[in-house]
Amino acid sequence: MWYFMHHVFDIGCICLYEYIMYLFFSNKMARIHSITESLSKKNILYVKIFQAIAMNKQWIDEDVNHHMMRFTDNVGYSEEDIDTELLEKCKREYHLVSDEMIREKVYIFDFFGNIISEKEEIKEKPIRSGMISLIYKMKRVGQCGEGGYIILKMKRRGIEAKLNESIENLLLLLDILNWFSWFKIYDIFTSIQKNIESLRKQLNFEEEVENLLESTQVCASLPFVEIPYVYTEVTKKYKDVIMMNFLEGNTIEKVAVNDYPIYAKLLMNYNMSALLLNGMSHGDLHPGNILFIKDEKDIKNVHKIGLIDFGIVIRISDEMRQNIFSTLIQMYLLPIEKVARDLIFYTLEPRETLEKIPEEHLKNIVDICCRHFRSVIENKDDFNLIKLYDFIYELNNYNRKEEMRCYVLKINEDIVKMKMSLAMINGIISSLTKNECMKCIHEQVTTLL
Repeated sequence: MWYFMHHVFDIGCICLYEYIMYLFFSNKMARIHSITESLSKKNILYVKIFQAIAMNKQWIDEDVNHHMMRFTDNVGYSEEDIDTELLEKCKREYHLVSDEMIREKVYIFDFFGNIISEKEEIKEKPIRSGMISLIYKMKRVGQCGEGGYIILKMKRRGIEAKLNESIENLLLLLDILNWFSWFKIYDIFTSIQKNIESLRKQLNFEEEVENLLESTQVCASLPFVEIPYVYTEVTKKYKDVIMMNFLEGNTIEKVAVNDYPIYAKLLMNYNMSALLLNGMSHGDLHPGNILFIKDEKDIKNVHKIGLIDFGIVIRISDEMRQNIFSTLIQMYLLPIEKVARDLIFYTLEPRETLEKIPEEHLKNIVDICCRHFRSVIENKDDFNLIKLYDFIYELNNYNRKEEMRCYVLKINEDIVKMKMSLAMINGIISSLTKNECMKCIHEQVTTLL
């Protein structure tokens, strides 16, 4: 507990210092850069928070958005994070040569701190550095011939202990915040708890390889989706390494504006097809995990999306998949009140309890759903994460009324899992469609049906 209080105090000091520096110098982007670096060193889970913020522009302006996106793909690292011995072993065994190198001067000091000699070392430079891993671009040579570029994804050394410590601190903080009714009503604690297991799964590279193989099968009928070929034998031998083919593509910042609508439709098409037809989808679709590809050689599918990093995937039950699919059909055929009522019956559980609620209360819950649903469906407001949490807030607030406390209702686990993923995909599509996310959803639902 003392360690936690010290951690909170440090964070408070960081925020206060950056705020004072901003008041004196007004250099906003320098302060944003400094605070993201400092906070991520205190707790690596802040990187995930920055990822969520980066793709929800209703919270931040364009400059901050771009900085957040760049930062989450280039999280700071040190020599201690690099397993040099394992890296060299993989290079020798699989005949790899680094594509990017950096030169560093190493100084030798005497007892009094004076430089007595210096030498220059050439080291591999990761092309990306994420929360869990360092990513190297290599080329296969030697006995294998010119085999093209591959990606070597290596776990940061000691990341398991760091992640577990970060999770413990975060849960303790959330536990304290949960004492406040305004925080509890938003049900953020439950959402994060449900997704912590997914975060831990990112440490299991063998499971990530299985996710890659399964996703390749799921996307076999989607010619506009590219997933890198993975060398399963490498991870079987070295559990902290994944080796896969390199995909050539652009980040979202380099996509031409006139291509935005096309890529938005492809992303929505992938997400709906994978989740609703197969019950499985990428669970961490932040900008760093999507490549925007333009293949002029493929006449039928010039525009494509490349998906990488399958450490987190979302799986929903067949029942939930069918319920969502039915809702999508019904919202074009039935009155919105009927759609909202059906939506409540698979959003809240247990169903037996829901069926026992007096009609007056059930009608009020349906009205809450109906009001939020109508504003989005009729395109009065575009969908975003704030509206989703507003809906959950109002729903939980009603359930906390005195006359409702005997009915213990909670949000379905599949919905909770989808909520975090929805935050990511919604942010990207909103960026690509200039905040006309619902228009894109309408078009893709029509196409899918």
